[in-house]
Amino acid sequence: MAAAEAVGGSAEDALMPACAIELLHSYTLVHDDLPAMDNDLLRRGKPTVHAAYGEALGILAGDSLQAYAFAVLVKTPEKKPGTLPKLFAALGRAATGVVRGQVEDTAFAANPTREIVDFVFTHKCGDLFVAAATMGALAGGASDEAAGRLAAYGAKLGVAFQIEDDLLDKDAPQDPEAPELSCLKVMSEADARVWIKSCTDEAVAALDGLPGDTAPLAA
Repeated sequence: MAAAEAVGGSAEDALMPACAIELLHSYTLVHDDLPAMDNDLLRRGKPTVHAAYGEALGILAGDSLQAYAFAVLVKTPEKKPGTLPKLFAALGRAATGVVRGQVEDTAFAANPTREIVDFVFTHKCGDLFVAAATMGALAGGASDEAAGRLAAYGAKLGVAFQIEDDLLDKDAPQDPEAPELSCLKVMSEADARVWIKSCTDEAVAALDGLPGDTAPLAA
């Protein structure tokens, strides 16, 4: 919604895309917590879906949330002809990108390389940020150039977010049977903070020249 405002549109323009990306994000969290993935029993202080209702319903709930995201997205009013196909493409890229990131996360969580960390952060987290920023921009009537700037913003912010998440979790106990991928397995905490600053600086720089209010995104 802030991305829509950054291109001169209104937050209301992006309400349906915002709901769609939240539904997609919720599906990724439900499936990420499943026994075959991270096997987490708590999220945000409450039982995860499979912990509360069983693994089968956890899988089905995630499936339903992903499908419903596209059903909600189609309700977006078009400020420009041809916007809906672009919105669907952006959400579809995020959905497949998150899966690509999760595949590598699952395969290399115990012993990642820097290249694997970059790939997982770019896709498992960054692709969702790209979708949120791009979809908001498109719904707000952005030019292709402005939408591209916001995609670049989202990509860098998503990676910075995931690095910070690893730093916040650095002292959390690890389950040896379900290791979690972390950038701190391939770099020092100091190097991780340098990486955060670099990504954040690039994200903010990508906002330069947009026609609307970019202060919330820069903050």
